Amino acid sequence: MNREAALTKMTKGQPVRELANSPFLYMPLSAYRGHFARPVVREGERVLKYQLIAGLKDAFSANVHAPVSGTVVGVRDFSGAGGEKVPMLVLKNDFQDECIALPDEERGDPPPEAILQAIEAAGIVGAGGAQFPAALKYRLAGEDIKTFIVNGVECEPYLTADYAVMRERTQAFFEGIRLVNTLLRAKEVVIAIEEKNRELEAVFAPFLTQPRYAGFRVKVVSGGYPQGSQWQLVCAVTGLELAPPRHAAGEGIVVSNVATVYAAYQAVVEKRPVVSRILTVSGEGVGHPGNIEVPIGTPVGYVLEQMGVSSDRYTIVLGGPMMGRLVTDWSSPVTKGTNGVLVFERQTVDRENCIGCGRCIDACPMRLMPLKYAEGWRLGNLVMMKRHDLNLCVECGACESVCPSNVPLMASIFSGKARLREGSPS
Repeated sequence: MNREAALTKMTKGQPVRELANSPFLYMPLSAYRGHFARPVVREGERVLKYQLIAGLKDAFSANVHAPVSGTVVGVRDFSGAGGEKVPMLVLKNDFQDECIALPDEERGDPPPEAILQAIEAAGIVGAGGAQFPAALKYRLAGEDIKTFIVNGVECEPYLTADYAVMRERTQAFFEGIRLVNTLLRAKEVVIAIEEKNRELEAVFAPFLTQPRYAGFRVKVVSGGYPQGSQWQLVCAVTGLELAPPRHAAGEGIVVSNVATVYAAYQAVVEKRPVVSRILTVSGEGVGHPGNIEVPIGTPVGYVLEQMGVSSDRYTIVLGGPMMGRLVTDWSSPVTKGTNGVLVFERQTVDRENCIGCGRCIDACPMRLMPLKYAEGWRLGNLVMMKRHDLNLCVECGACESVCPSNVPLMASIFSGKARLREGSPS
C-alpha cells in the first residue's frame, strides 16, 4: 500500500475530532468570485457566538457569523489561498463561548420559503469549493427538477471529510437531503459515492427503507479522478454529457455537495448558522492525520501547529491535491469551502519547464489544451488563453497532476480566469 492510500485509510478510520480554538479568527468576507458581505459590527464591539457579523451586500454574497464570542479587531487585508489579498473581519477570541439565543427546534417541516430563508440566513454556500450561495442556487433551479444528485464522490486523494459526515452523521445528512428536496421536488434523489467507499451502502441501508426517504437511491460510480466533477458526475448518474454553456439545472438536474446538505440540516432543524467546517488534515508532513471540525476563520498555520506540523519546508495546500490552492501565508484561514489542509514536500516549479509532451491534453476531461494556458500566462497573452477556451476549464487539476515537468498549470488557470473576469481581452 502506497503512502497516499495508507493515509486515506487512516483518516477514514478515525472519528471527527475538534481542536482547541485559535486566539484569533480571520473571517473571509468574500465567497463566490469576490462578492463581499458587508460588516454589520464595529471595531472594538464584543460579539457572541452565532451572531451575524457581516450581511448580504448582493445576491451572490453570503452572511457571515461569529464562530466564537470575542472582540472585533477590525477589517484587515490578509492573504487568502493562492496569495491574493482579501478583506477579512478579525475576531479576538475571549474563550467564553457565549452564544446568542437560538430559536427552539420546530416540530414538522417549515414551509419551503421558510427553508430557503433559513438557508440564506445561515450563510450556506456550496461547500465543494465554488461557494455559490446555496439558497440562490435552489431558488434558481426552476420547477421541473427530475434528479437531485448529492455528490458524495470524494475522488481527490487524501480527502475523507465528506465520508466522515456520511458515516458519522448519517441521520442529519439524510434529513438535510430531504429538506433541500422539499424545495426542489425532484422525482428522484441520488446519493453518489465512489467505489472505494461502497461500505457506506450498509450505513445508508436502514434509512433507505424509511418512507420519509422514498425515492432516494445510492449510485456507486467508478473510481478515478475527476469523477466528482459535476460534469463527469452528471454523466455517470444520468448518461447526459454536459459542458458549458449547457448547465445541469437546464436539464432538470441539481447537484449539491455532502457538506452543503448537512449545513442545511443544521440551519433548518438546529437553527445554527455556518460557523465551522469538517475538513481533512493529511499529507506527507502530518504525523497524526485525520478529520477535524474547526471554526471558520481558523488560520491554517494554527491548524497545522495543533496537528504537529511546524516546519516551513513543506508545501501547504488548502483543499485537495488536485483542485486545492497553495497557501503562501500561514495566517490564511479555513473558509466555508475548505475541505482539506494537505502538507507535502516542497517541489520546484517553473512555467518555462514545459516540454510540450501533451500529457495535460490527454488528461483533460474537457478536451482542452492546458499547456496553452501556462504559455499564455507566461507571455502575458490573455487573448491566447481565451482563444483556447480557458473559461471551459473546470479546475479539476488533472493536467497538473500528470505534468512531468512540474509546470504550475493551475496557478496559470486561476490567475488567467481572474484577469478575464476583470475585463475580457478583445
